[in-house]
Amino acid sequence: MARKYFFKLGGSYANANKMDAEINEFISTLDASLINSEFDLKKFKQGITDKVEEIHRSHPRCKNIPLTIWSFSKVDESLTCGCTRGTIYDINQEFKTPQNEN
Repeated sequence: MARKYFFKLGGSYANANKMDAEINEFISTLDASLINSEFDLKKFKQGITDKVEEIHRSHPRCKNIPLTIWSFSKVDESLTCGCTRGTIYDINQEFKTPQNEN
């Protein structure tokens, strides 16, 4: 069974400049994305990286905004780029409920 992931935009705050606004707008279009496999997850993250680099190139006078994707729980990953925050959730986790324990 392929692992599945879900990207959820966590929020953003005031854009620093037009480049930051463009990155925020792009990442906002990805909100609530379902990612169907680890291979698709790699493509998803690479697509974000490529688009952010493209936006950087289109604004040569602006200082590049770092994109970071890191794991804070060894399961889910956090995405940060400028004023934009999001989380990639691993939705194949086994969840236990009181009914499972009986």
